Formats: sequence, C-alpha cells, structure tokens
Amino acid sequence: MQILPPAAIDRMEVPKTTWAAEEGLKTGYGLSNYWTINNGFVYHGHDGTVEGGRTVLGYMPDQDVGYFYSINSASRDAFDKIGEMIRGYITRNLQKPSLPPIAPLPSNSADYRGWYF
Repeated sequence: MQILPPAAIDRMEVPKTTWAAEEGLKTGYGLSNYWTINNGFVYHGHDGTVEGGRTVLGYMPDQDVGYFYSINSASRDAFDKIGEMIRGYITRNLQKPSLPPIAPLPSNSADYRGWYF
C-alpha cells in the first residue's frame, strides 16, 4: 500500500529554495529531510534531540537500505559511535559510489564573495 505519492517524496528529498538548489545541486535540506555524506555514501534522513534522548532515520534509496535508532541518553559520543557501527554494517558489502567530476567555478563566482549570516 502506497501512503504518499512519488511527487511528495521527491519534494521531501530534493532541496528547492537555496541558490545552490536553483542551480541544480541535489544535496541539501528538502522538507525535513536532508542529505549527508558519510564514508563516501550518500544518506537521506533526519535526526533529532529531546531532553535526554536522540534519534535518527537514515536511508539510501538507490541501495534499498536504511536504518533507524534511538537512545535514551543525551550523549553525542555514544550516539555517534552507534551510528558509525550501523552504517558500517549496512554498507559492508556495498561499493562506494564514484566521485563526480570536478566542475569549474562559474566566471562570476567572485560576485558572491563575502560574509554570509
């Protein structure tokens, strides 16, 4: 049973509002869903923290694999170590994606020089 139409999922996963997204960059923050790169693998997902707890959902749609875990501790160190072990396990038999070619900066890139807040 499909709960959400593909267009709704695409909108959650693909950033639309930043300058980088407008120029075609696919990584970033969609609608409460962002991309992260860990050890060469690209994950979609979201994490969160509440008083005394942390949680994360991460997945790689192209590899049909994902994970979720939650801890009842505010320890960032423990949370990160658990995540490293889980991601290491689910990627142990996967080949890392190749790096994209390096793209040259546009000729007007100096126009964007400065401090951003």
